[in-house]
Amino acid sequence: MRNVSDRSQYNTYDVLFESKINRAIKLSDAAYSDMLYREVMKEGYYGLQSARDEYREYTADSGGMNFDLLKRFIEVQALLLAPVCPHTCEYIWQLLQPVFKEDGISKPNSIMEARWPTVGAIDHLTLRKNKYFREVRKEFRNRLEKMSKLKNKGKVDPQKPRYGIVYIAQEFPVWKQIVLRKLKELHNPETGLPENNELLTEMKKLADLKPHMKNVMSFVQYIKTLLADQGVDALDDKLPFDEQDVLEQNIDYMLKVLELDEVWFRNASEAPDKKIREDTVPGKPVSVFLAEPPV
Repeated sequence: MRNVSDRSQYNTYDVLFESKINRAIKLSDAAYSDMLYREVMKEGYYGLQSARDEYREYTADSGGMNFDLLKRFIEVQALLLAPVCPHTCEYIWQLLQPVFKEDGISKPNSIMEARWPTVGAIDHLTLRKNKYFREVRKEFRNRLEKMSKLKNKGKVDPQKPRYGIVYIAQEFPVWKQIVLRKLKELHNPETGLPENNELLTEMKKLADLKPHMKNVMSFVQYIKTLLADQGVDALDDKLPFDEQDVLEQNIDYMLKVLELDEVWFRNASEAPDKKIREDTVPGKPVSVFLAEPPV
């Protein structure tokens, strides 16, 4: 356990956890205003618990969690949930009183008299990097599990994979960039994208897309799925961060959870398999796992 109160000394995982705490305050406040109490529980309880668990895992091998942030997490969660489970939150508040006094902080004796927590800094780029890493980690794990099932059927090398190659694309193929630019042009902030039949009509007008028309609408559908989840950022043809840098920052954690000895990062253009070169796009790296180190 670390004790760092100076924000300038926060590491990446401290900033991430702090951002998730502050985002939970903002989202819970909005949910209460709209009387969406299930959303309150989703953000104020489940979301924060998940953020705490993730923070604990990330920092396990680097000094542990920041005690100051952990105290902030407990206080904020108690305040966010007090309107829906007041007795439990009051009990937690009383347990916090000695901590408040030790830190020289004056707080009301009862949580019913406490003020709603203030929304602090939210580092949206760090949150987006974390979302990317969690999705990539899940995809890699699924791929390893799929390989394990094939191994049991005798369709792949029976040895347990210990090494990985991750192919990363710096940019979309030209035809996909054209599609993204057109989608951004057609996107309406109020109504979103037009229906698929209208989109198909617009795409057919672009001469450079004709050789790729059989793949255009499947790519459009993929982007529409991302749009619902990520917002208009899904229409950008480049990510606002370096994928390899994010993965390398988390390499120790990734090796541990995937039970690998080593991972190499390569440009998608170097992939020997044509399908890997085609499937790898910004934000969606492709992994290959091996029982022996690559030559």
